[in-house]
Amino acid sequence: MTTHGADEALAAFEGTYRAHVEAVERGDLEAVLADMAPGVVPGVFEGVRTPRGAVAAEVRRIGLAERTGAVHGVGEAVYTPVDGSAPIALRSWWTRGIDGVWRADGLENFEPEAEVETGATE
Repeated sequence: MTTHGADEALAAFEGTYRAHVEAVERGDLEAVLADMAPGVVPGVFEGVRTPRGAVAAEVRRIGLAERTGAVHGVGEAVYTPVDGSAPIALRSWWTRGIDGVWRADGLENFEPEAEVETGATE
């Protein structure tokens, strides 16, 4: 993939991923499931802790990565339930179909790194 092609792919994936995270925040299950690749539901959710109900989201990473010999989109977000329960860190893997549409085909939980503050010390 050329640099220009990679930039275009990343831009397209970023738009799709951010819209997906917003759908999770809204609790729009229909939109969330519509973003899944054909044939991966329900298996993609097995053994993965996912948000349920109202959440606030913080996108931690959006990028492209090589996986299984192909370029995939990868997004990481931390979802914080408004009911005060523990945050859910979720990494999703996405593939772009022949129609050019990005679809999620893998999910896994991850341990988020703590936010590191930088600045001058006294």
